[in-house]
Amino acid sequence: MTSFFRAMLVGNTGPVPSRDDWPDPLKSLVDEPNGVTIAPSTIQVHCLCQGWDPEFVWRMDATPGLFEHLKDRWKLTRISNPNWPVLKGRSRLSGVETPPWWSPRDDDDTTFFACPQTLAGEKDNRFQVALDKKQNTIFVHYWFNF
Repeated sequence: MTSFFRAMLVGNTGPVPSRDDWPDPLKSLVDEPNGVTIAPSTIQVHCLCQGWDPEFVWRMDATPGLFEHLKDRWKLTRISNPNWPVLKGRSRLSGVETPPWWSPRDDDDTTFFACPQTLAGEKDNRFQVALDKKQNTIFVHYWFNF
């Protein structure tokens, strides 16, 4: 019974190598870059939960203009105190560990952002984004809150 509910609520987790299996907001971003260079081959995606509230983390190169595009597209607001459970290395929803490459740090090189739905606790697509200027990397934590 426990495995049945785990399969229903969490589902398959782990690396997501196929672009076909990426979350819709990421596929849409890559398909409609609005003049911003996005190299799909440099994007790493990991599924933390496939259940009612699908949850993913991904990282991508911070190519020129990409972060500004994300900020506008997802209406991101800078936050000063990221208290995200996923920064501690695991999903709050499923308990699944984040991959080794998921490495945003709360330091002087990294700034953190969240979308309005995350900030208001609303049901919808939620984005938490870290921009690491030293690594020139964008880290995204995404989940659809059902």
